[in-house]
Amino acid sequence: MGEFTAKKLGEVLAFCRTGIFLAEKSGPAMVKALGESEDARITGALMAHAAELEKIANEAGVKDITFLKAEKTGAKLRSMMEMYVGDEWENMSEIMEWMGFQEGSAIVHWQLVSGSAEAMNHEGLRELSKKAIEFHKDILNKVSEALKKIGKDKTTV
Repeated sequence: MGEFTAKKLGEVLAFCRTGIFLAEKSGPAMVKALGESEDARITGALMAHAAELEKIANEAGVKDITFLKAEKTGAKLRSMMEMYVGDEWENMSEIMEWMGFQEGSAIVHWQLVSGSAEAMNHEGLRELSKKAIEFHKDILNKVSEALKKIGKDKTTV
């Protein structure tokens, strides 16, 4: 596995970790917008994807590159998230708006990993990429619907 792919693994690993951090920090706002079972499903899936990424990086002998990139990208993402959300961690609209950015960005980064997996003919990474892309698209759709409902509810109040 080359450096490009190793770094892309780090970037999607950072999105996993940032998503878990967001779920923990926003707590009630995410649960209120998406439901408790969906919040738990998101966190569980992100943890599983992160564990698979770490395993693939270890097996490919690129964990140092991948983990360093994950740390750097994660710091950028958390900084952007903190700046965007500010002190409104209990505001459903702010959390869902950030999640829209997060999920869309995760999808495009996973697409890069998917292309690399195809080029390397790495079946495990190809399957993980497919699963992750479908997962993030599903979450983005649910976030979009939650935002639409929030917009309706705020307008009729």
